[in-house]
Amino acid sequence: MNKIFKKTLLCCSTAIVFSSAASASVVIHEQQKTPAYFQHDGVTNTQLVNDSLTTIVADEQYMILESNNVDTETGGANSHTITVFGLTTGSQDSSTVKYDVIVNDYDQDIVPNYVLNSKITGTQLLNDAGIHIYSPSTVTLDGEGLEGFIATNVDPGTYDAELIVDGESVANIEYKVEYGNNIIVTPGTNTPSYGLNQAVTPEQLFVDSGATVDSNEEVAIIGSVNTAESGNHTANLKVIGLTTGSSEDIAINYSVN
Repeated sequence: MNKIFKKTLLCCSTAIVFSSAASASVVIHEQQKTPAYFQHDGVTNTQLVNDSLTTIVADEQYMILESNNVDTETGGANSHTITVFGLTTGSQDSSTVKYDVIVNDYDQDIVPNYVLNSKITGTQLLNDAGIHIYSPSTVTLDGEGLEGFIATNVDPGTYDAELIVDGESVANIEYKVEYGNNIIVTPGTNTPSYGLNQAVTPEQLFVDSGATVDSNEEVAIIGSVNTAESGNHTANLKVIGLTTGSSEDIAINYSVN
């Protein structure tokens, strides 16, 4: 009777050890971060795991499959399946990891107007037109770097500049050149605040409000800024060209405390 009991115990003990060895596994835990990549970036599965702070728990050595790279061609929210397998038991686990792809925006929102002979850089044209280039790229407009000036010494009319990113023509950016009164005033978005009886010049209010003026001549800003009374106020200013005498009016809101 004792011999039978000992054999059974030995058999059961062996089974438990075998079961423990068979349970060796790899487990992919949920990601802690959603990484972002630029379009066309080359991203490996291992990089996505690291960048997303995805934790892999294993009681054996493991390998992340690199049979297919992460797709970075489609902009916006994306996901990719990561597969990990154990080098000892061959056990594996898969998990879907989310990531974002940032795509350059070449759609023009606005056709900017510029004054004849004004100095406008390529960077300013892209900003004014609503073009957004996020990725580190080589960018030219009509073959010139963005620090160069676009053509404004031309007859009034509508023109375009070819936008080339990393050697690829991606858009033609339109802009208008006009002389009119030679002054283009763009209102700002700030509402400046001043102290009671503070001395404020029309030029200071104009600048503090974020307003800008494009002109091929020197200008003066005239008007009055009342700070003798607290509250909300509006100053009616005039921007005058010192050569032609042409002018533009602008109303700017401000407050006095």
